[in-house]
Amino acid sequence: MKRQMVRCCAQAAKRSNPIRLTFSIGHKVLRRYTSKAHYKRAHHPSAVTVKETAPPTYSGPAPHLKERVIELPEPIIDPYSVYQQGGLDLLHEELTALSAKHLRQIIRAYALADDAVLDSMSKAELTALIARQVRAVSSTRKTG
Repeated sequence: MKRQMVRCCAQAAKRSNPIRLTFSIGHKVLRRYTSKAHYKRAHHPSAVTVKETAPPTYSGPAPHLKERVIELPEPIIDPYSVYQQGGLDLLHEELTALSAKHLRQIIRAYALADDAVLDSMSKAELTALIARQVRAVSSTRKTG
């Protein structure tokens, strides 16, 4: 008995056209993959977990915020009245007793300097700034 060699479609396609070979091999792989997938799905069903989402807390988006006017806190002392009562020495005493936070409140309330530079200044610089500005404004009031 003489055996005959049977060529598969891939071998036949290889001789005729390399593109056909790729298609035929790919087609076999795809067919085998899909048949295995169907078999697994039919014979080994897996449990599917579904996450339940909570109902929305609100009925819609939040309303737009309206502009609020924020009032600055009242300054602890009035530097102009302290300067008029006791001069520069009393003003320095009063200012050195305050914290840097309170000195910044005084400067902001009386608009003695730009707000941007205040955060980087030390307590001594803030005290000197207030004293200098109060003296300058008070001297222009007396002469003017």
